[in-house]
Amino acid sequence: MATIKHFIGNEQEHFRQSWEWGLPNAMSSNIDDRTLHEIYGWPFQDSVKAGVASVMCSYQMLNNSYSCGNSKLLNGILKVHNLHAYNFS
Repeated sequence: MATIKHFIGNEQEHFRQSWEWGLPNAMSSNIDDRTLHEIYGWPFQDSVKAGVASVMCSYQMLNNSYSCGNSKLLNGILKVHNLHAYNFS
């Protein structure tokens, strides 16, 4: 079973976890809705159409919330892009 990683906006390699550099907060990739849909969403949608069975959320913060705990991403963006695959962290 194939898995596509890491949903979505996983462009920040450093400072994505606060403990990595001893910072009080992790850095957040703040991406507006239009950009999420038009730039970042289509590769995941195409992957699911090609037969990927699952989507793994990313580690970093997106719009000031960790991606794996972001209800808008997991219950909204995934469904808008018809990503009918199961999600895991």
